[in-house]
Amino acid sequence: DTDSDVLHFDWLAASSVEITEVDDDLVIDVLGSGGQRYVLEGLQAEDLSAANLSAAAYNPILDANGGIVDQLSALGNDDLI
Repeated sequence: DTDSDVLHFDWLAASSVEITEVDDDLVIDVLGSGGQRYVLEGLQAEDLSAANLSAAAYNPILDANGGIVDQLSALGNDDLI
């Protein structure tokens, strides 16, 4: 639910996360350390707002070059930049 759910990237580095869209789903791959894949069914990059994104206070992953905002923007979310 994009009205209340938050994706927490806490301690992850920008280089450890790859976001893509596959058909109608948003796919978040956590690279390295065995990797994880999260498929958000029926959700696209443009469905997310800044309120849906979180990271630890010391972690620049959201705004880092190639970070979460850059990746979502590249997929069509113009509201985050």
